[in-house]
Amino acid sequence: MIGLLAQVGGGTQQLPVDIEQLLGSLGEQTGATTVAAPSVSWSALVPLIVLTLGGLLLLTVASLLRDRLSPVVVTGWTVLVGVAAFATSLPVWAQVQGWESGLWWWDPADSPSGAFSTLGGALGVDGFSVLLTMLISLAVAVSALVLAGHPDGAGRRHVEPQVLLLLASRQTVALPLLH
Repeated sequence: MIGLLAQVGGGTQQLPVDIEQLLGSLGEQTGATTVAAPSVSWSALVPLIVLTLGGLLLLTVASLLRDRLSPVVVTGWTVLVGVAAFATSLPVWAQVQGWESGLWWWDPADSPSGAFSTLGGALGVDGFSVLLTMLISLAVAVSALVLAGHPDGAGRRHVEPQVLLLLASRQTVALPLLH
């Protein structure tokens, strides 16, 4: 860029540019503008977040440890994450079904009942999508127990199948929510 300006401007000439005019005065505020952001129902996204963070945390811990994680720890963690994803989808199920009395950690008066959209209409939350979320979360827990009994050809048990199970189930949960 400087070489191009040097050729056009004749080398050492000063360019008539007022830096303050280009950048504006630094101390002056031009006024705050508001950005329209979509509404986010975090309760509908919590099962996705639980499955994603559970898989990433398991992969991170397994990669940072020098020794292999015990199969009991890996299986227990995967089952715990699956059950936690199921538990976090219960309030969403109660909201979509319009239950009058909430669960012990959720008050139905805080949110309207029935199907709804979140993230600016990108995700639709209805009874079918929440039911699939609950079933897939329980399937993660059961599949982790099945995977615990299957070592590889050398008799070792690895953490990667459980991580793949958690991350793939997260994507499977997200598919019915997409509009």
